[in-house]
Amino acid sequence: LTARDVKASFEAIGDRGPADPAVADLWPIDGWSTFVAGESGGVSGLVAIDDTTLLIGLSEPFEPLPELLAAPAYGITGVGVDGAVRTTGAYRYTDDPSWLEAVDPAASIQRVELVRSDGNGAALLASRRVDWAVLGVDRSSVNDDIPGDVLRLPLDLRVGIAARYEDIAVREALLGVLEPALLVSALSNATLDVSQPITVAQSGLPVSVVVHVPTGPLAPLGGAVARQLADAGVEATVVELEPEAFAEAVVSGEAGLFPMVSVGGAWPQSTGLSLASPGGLDDVFGLTDDARSALTTDILTARDTGQRSVLTNALMEQLVAERLLLPVARFEILVGVGAEMDALRILPDGTLDLSGF
Repeated sequence: LTARDVKASFEAIGDRGPADPAVADLWPIDGWSTFVAGESGGVSGLVAIDDTTLLIGLSEPFEPLPELLAAPAYGITGVGVDGAVRTTGAYRYTDDPSWLEAVDPAASIQRVELVRSDGNGAALLASRRVDWAVLGVDRSSVNDDIPGDVLRLPLDLRVGIAARYEDIAVREALLGVLEPALLVSALSNATLDVSQPITVAQSGLPVSVVVHVPTGPLAPLGGAVARQLADAGVEATVVELEPEAFAEAVVSGEAGLFPMVSVGGAWPQSTGLSLASPGGLDDVFGLTDDARSALTTDILTARDTGQRSVLTNALMEQLVAERLLLPVARFEILVGVGAEMDALRILPDGTLDLSGF
C-alpha cells in the first residue's frame, strides 16, 4: 500500500455523501466538507508526498485521527494493476463472493464461507450447518437447541429524544413526561439506557407539538413518544419523513422533537460528539453553550483515552442537564457460537480472530 492508496481510500469514503457516519467523522480534515459536497475533485488536506508519506492537514487539533486511520470501518486498501482490490486484512474476497481466502498461506483456517440467509440463525446453528451466526432480534428464537454459547455484544449505538426549543422550560416539560422504560419497547433489540432521568416539570408543556421521525426502524419510536405526550395532555402529531428529508428538517430547525442516534458512544470519533458540538458541521441542537463548547474542544484534543471517555460521558450529562436530550436506548446483537468454536475470539472492533484454530 502507498500513500496514494490511503488518499484514494479516504476519498472513496467521502463519495458516500455527508449522511454516512464514517464520512461525518472526518470533518476536521482540510477540504473534506467541500469534497463531500461535490464542490472539489479531491481533498486538499490529503497530499501524497511520495509512496510512504501522506500529509494530512487539519482545521483544528483532532487527536482521534490515528484510530480512524486504523479502524476497519474505513477499509484502507489499494487496487492492483488488474483493477482487483487488495486487502490488508487476514482474509480477502475470492472470485466467488461467498468465500474468503486467507492472505497468509500458513494460516490454520484457509477458507471461510459466508452464508447469507433470511432464515433463523439459531436453527442454522442447531442443524450444524454453520459455525457462527448472528441471531435474530427476537430473543425467543434463542433456545437450548443451540449447541454452543450465545454471546451478547453491545453495539456502540445509542438513541435518545432530542428537544430543540429555545425555552429550557419547554424542553424540560416535554422530556420530563416521557418514560424511557416504556419507549424502549418500540425498538427492536434495544436495552434501556440507564442515564439519569429528567424530572417532571410543573409547568411549561405546550398545547401542541410535532414529533419528526425518519422512516425505518425508528418510526415506531415517534408513535410511542406521541402517545405518551397525548397522555400528558399535549396534542402530538407525528411527521414521518424519508431519512434525507428528516435530516433536512433537523438541520433547518423545523424539527423540534425528534430521535437522535449517536454512533461511537464514548469513542473519540463518536458521531454523538459532532452532533453535540455547538455551531459544528452536524450540530443538531442549534443552541450555543460555553460549557458544551469547552467539553467538545477538550475531547478532541485530549491525548489520554481514559480522559476522553470521562469527558465524553460529561458531555452526555451536559446535554441532559440542558434538557436537550433524553437518553432512551442502547443496542446489542446476539451471536451464536457452535460447539467446536471455543477458540473463536471477537475483537473489540467487531472482527473475528481465527488464529486459535
